[in-house]
Amino acid sequence: MARSGRLTYRQLDELAEQHVHALIAAGVRPGDRLGVSLINDLPIVALFHAAMRLGVIWVGINQALAPPEKAYLLADSQAAFFAGDEAMVEQVQGAQAAHEVKRYLTVDVAPGSEWSSLLAEEPSWTPPVPDSLAPAAIAYTSGTTGFPKGPCILSTT
Repeated sequence: MARSGRLTYRQLDELAEQHVHALIAAGVRPGDRLGVSLINDLPIVALFHAAMRLGVIWVGINQALAPPEKAYLLADSQAAFFAGDEAMVEQVQGAQAAHEVKRYLTVDVAPGSEWSSLLAEEPSWTPPVPDSLAPAAIAYTSGTTGFPKGPCILSTT
């Protein structure tokens, strides 16, 4: 499943729950838009499942895009939060101008990192079950006719 190993569904469930705790501790709430640009490995899978559980709107951002393109997607989607590895967070912060992201989250599971501390947090509240008709993700097109377009994908799709 990922470069960092295989998981059972139970292990993925537990890891996703830890990521829900981290998102809550970071201030992310249901309905918030979360821009994410991570490599295809375990953290992005766990974070995706956590976002779906929490009712957060996922905005996947291709790592290969140029910084201004990433900034455009964050602004167009009105993402309140951005998650990526350290280099990606720095790159996006440097390109950000038109839209203010509330918080940048560096996803680093190394012991002692801010993210690993957030993973260990117990949530201060229990998130509600997301509405099945609520937006779940914004999936941007390649933008061959101009700027990328971001159709909203519902939880039921």
